[in-house]
Amino acid sequence: MLLSVIIPCYNSSQYLPGAVDSVLENFDDQVEIIVVDDGSTDDIGSVLEGLKQRYLQLHSISQSNQGVAVARNNGAKSSKGDFLLFLDADDVICPGGLRAAVDAIEADEAAHDFYIGRYSIEYEGGTLKCMPATLGNNQGVRNYLAGRLSIQQGAYLIRRDAYLCAPFPEGLSTQEDIPFFLSCLARLKCSVIEVEMVRYHKYRGSVSKAKDKALQEGFANMDVLFESPYACPVLQKFRNEIYRRKARGLVRYAVKSGSAEDLLRVYREYIDRAGARAFLDARYQFKFLKALLKLWLK
Repeated sequence: MLLSVIIPCYNSSQYLPGAVDSVLENFDDQVEIIVVDDGSTDDIGSVLEGLKQRYLQLHSISQSNQGVAVARNNGAKSSKGDFLLFLDADDVICPGGLRAAVDAIEADEAAHDFYIGRYSIEYEGGTLKCMPATLGNNQGVRNYLAGRLSIQQGAYLIRRDAYLCAPFPEGLSTQEDIPFFLSCLARLKCSVIEVEMVRYHKYRGSVSKAKDKALQEGFANMDVLFESPYACPVLQKFRNEIYRRKARGLVRYAVKSGSAEDLLRVYREYIDRAGARAFLDARYQFKFLKALLKLWLK
């Protein structure tokens, strides 16, 4: 089994060697690493040359700055592996994690398409938190929406041909991974492997920036789930729950931003998608009115 590790990189050359080393210290046979330079303006060229001299398994491609989804998709198109793993340039594979994951896949007689491992979050203060991975009995979408299943780049392996049928949605400014994960859980044969695969770094200020982008984008990253190639009966079944949970998150972001205008926009966009059911959702109506009152009283 050949594994393709795809690392999108935008002005992250200082972290890239650590990511590459973490892969090849774990798993140096039957693997290729594809670094996709997404129009970086740092010293990525010289860093890549040094890595290529050390590792014959490493290849790179360059593109103009088009965002992480396009970078991942272009890396996947140029890959040759049976399975793909997407790793962010500033994250690292946990010792033994990749080998254990590959061994579990090769021993799996059911031949799933999407294997989900565990991951930990490392904050700037050094605190580690191991995230849950509970798939349940064909309840992947429900558990993901409820927070009982958490997925992170670097902590899953996906069959290449399954990925190329419905890759990362392009054109979104943030949270493109959420519709991708929901689509995989709805369409593919999925399995959880009890292996801690990646250590994900969370930096001060990154969360607030992501929330600002998410608020600007609104429901766009959920809308793509009901369009080709992602639309399917399972997602349609969860349509109301998907939009309800997205609305709740956007309401929280609007309150934290202190913008009644953003809050009202979120409400209107949710009504447009949920229709009459939104008015019957007493819990959501209460949360919205409570949030609006909180902003007015500031």
